[in-house]
Amino acid sequence: MGSSLLIQQYDTYRLAIEQIGNFAGSAAIFLYSMTLVPGILKRLKVKPEYTVPLANLLVIFRRRMGILMFLLLFVHLLFIFILPAVIQEGLHYWYEQIWQGQIWGLTALILLIPLWITSNDLAIELLGNWRHMIHRLTYIIMIFIFLHAVYIGSIWAVLLLLQFIVLVISWIRYWQVSSQE
Repeated sequence: MGSSLLIQQYDTYRLAIEQIGNFAGSAAIFLYSMTLVPGILKRLKVKPEYTVPLANLLVIFRRRMGILMFLLLFVHLLFIFILPAVIQEGLHYWYEQIWQGQIWGLTALILLIPLWITSNDLAIELLGNWRHMIHRLTYIIMIFIFLHAVYIGSIWAVLLLLQFIVLVISWIRYWQVSSQE
């Protein structure tokens, strides 16, 4: 009796639950993209009088944006996948409903765990340059987030592709300038 009431209540609020989950996912992708902007701006060196102060401002908040992004990903996972699976179908739903788009998203989330764990002052102090190496995983993670967005048919796929192109251009420019010095 209790479980059927829970399912009825879930059906009543399904759209709101999905909207919350989708909002959390979109907000997480936005914050993820914002964490990449300072590096891109600094490497491109276009209009440095404007872009460098903006990059420096974003760097101040980058770690907090990354932590919030990770937490929003859990809200997204909870509202889009876990909650519907547990309430509606039970745990066997997970095994039947996982599709490639979700695998890409889950892979990105798993790869983000070391970045989240090392996003604190203690990790910075203890790990030093190793922390920077760990955080370079973000470029691989970007591919998985992009694939997830493509498979779910999100507009974020286009925006992530554009950001990836600009990111590659920024690295090419950085290497060109470094080789000339």
